Amino acid sequence: MLLCANMINIILDTNIFTKNPKLDNAAFSSIKGLAKANKLCIHLPYIIENEYLSQLRENYFKDIHAIKNSLIRLEKKKLSLDLVSETKSLLKKTKK
Repeated sequence: MLLCANMINIILDTNIFTKNPKLDNAAFSSIKGLAKANKLCIHLPYIIENEYLSQLRENYFKDIHAIKNSLIRLEKKKLSLDLVSETKSLLKKTKK
């Protein structure tokens, strides 16, 4: 266990990650710098980590669903046989 007695201790909440999932703004740069210099101890509770990962999964599933619906619409259009075959192949892969 890391000793954080002489450091600044912060607890990160889910909304911090939700607002900036790439962790690339000035605030995160400061946090990273302080942590690397052993001036800052970051605490990430298990429940916060799981909540954030659940949000990511939900967003990914929404994107996958949108892609699947787009492929279904493409399949319904009059396309060349090669494109129809390729679209059906992609649809099968999304059903897994």
